[in-house]
Parts: sequence; structure tokens; C-alpha cells
Amino acid sequence: MTSSGRAALEQTQSSTLVRRLGPLDGASIIVSNVIGSGIFIVPALVAGWIPNVWAMLAAWGVGGLLAFAGAMAYAELAVLRPHAGGEYVYLRDAFGPTVGFLTGWTSFVAGFLGAIAASAVGFAAFVGQLFPMLTDSGPFFQLSLGFISLTVSSQTLVALALIVVLTVVHVRGLGPGRVVQNILAVSKVAILIVLIVAGFSIGTGSIGNFTLPSQPITAELWLLALIPIMFSFSGWNAAHTWLVRYRIQNAMFHWQWR
Repeated sequence: MTSSGRAALEQTQSSTLVRRLGPLDGASIIVSNVIGSGIFIVPALVAGWIPNVWAMLAAWGVGGLLAFAGAMAYAELAVLRPHAGGEYVYLRDAFGPTVGFLTGWTSFVAGFLGAIAASAVGFAAFVGQLFPMLTDSGPFFQLSLGFISLTVSSQTLVALALIVVLTVVHVRGLGPGRVVQNILAVSKVAILIVLIVAGFSIGTGSIGNFTLPSQPITAELWLLALIPIMFSFSGWNAAHTWLVRYRIQNAMFHWQWR
């Protein structure tokens, strides 16, 4: 597409998109993208790799700082390039349409689809803890696709059902999707608050658990643990992809770092 064609398309988008999302809707999109299955699964995995509690907390702190730095960079880019498309627009303008094209398809195939699958599988695993008949104890059947063998279990069906239900909700329009998104975002934040309050109020832990272990913490394990931690923080860049497209009402907040 030529530069004049892109400009015409962006002008058409800006003249036809309706401001139907408010600040609460925008915050819900970010919260729902960041708080997925990662924060409920990854801490146990990281604790197994980093037995030192202070080193583990430091890894989470570094992950949070990296996510914050990325969010600030994307906020500045969104102000400079207020068009739908997110990093596709930024990389296309910086390095050309080929890089933008490859980035867009990589995000769609590996980024978005992979994150959706991981979150759905994590949700199904927790459902299996509540309802043992839905655990991944045995496969219903197996599909052999050449060199790939797919195992379908009750947990797999739960994950697929979740994806289908949420897809149908969003396909019905922005209104139903917005309501469901807000409810889920508030619910997840409430669950985390309840867990934190319960841990400090009724927990029976001891300060002795913070004793430094005898085994050393290697840099390799610490950096390895940072990978799932960054996965848990992923999703903070959702605003620049969706919120610009739907034009938030009263979108008055942005930071400029000089």
C-alpha cells in the first residue's frame, strides 16, 4: 500500500470510529491482558528455580520494571503515532513495510494465539482442581496428524470451550464484549486482593521461611526464571493495539518523559 493509500485509510478510520470505550473499559482491557493464568501458575515454577525468597522477589521486581519501561515507551509512541495497529505501525514507519508485515503476523500467530492457548490451558487446570472429573487424567482420544500426535482430554475440551464462549461474546459486538471484559477484570483483581489479605491475616507462616538457603543462586537460573515472569507481565502493550482503534472517551491521561 502506498503512503497516500495508508493516509487515506487512516483518515477514514479516524472519521468513522465511534468513541464507545471509557477509561474503565480501557483499564479493564489492560488488566485482563496482564492478569491471566501466569500470575497464578508462574510463582510456584519460579520458586522451584530460585529457592532464595529475596532473589525471587528481586526477579519479580526486575520483571515489573521492564514491563513499566516498555509501557512508558509504548505510551510515547502511541502519542506520536495515534493509529490502529500497535507495534506494526511503529516498526512499519521505522523499518519499512516488510518488517511491519512480519511483526504483525508473528504477533498474531505466536503472540496472541499462544497467549490465548496458555491462558485457556491454565484455566482448565484450575477447573480440574475444583472438579476432579475434568482433570487431565486420561485422554478421550488421540489425533495423529503426520509427525504430530494431538491428545484430547477433558481438560482440553474445557480450554476449547472457554475460547469458543469468549469468542462468541466478542463477535456479538463491542457492547457485550465490553461488559464481560469489565466483569472478568474486576473479578480477577478482587480474587488477588482476597488472596493477599487472606495470606497476611489468616496465614500461619513464619519469618524463618525467609532464611537464606545454603545452595547458591546461579545467574543462569535467575535469568531462566525471568522468562516466565515476563510472560506473567505480558499484556501491558494491549492498549496501543486496541484502544487507539476504538477511541476511548475522555482519554486524558498520558505521560511525557523528557
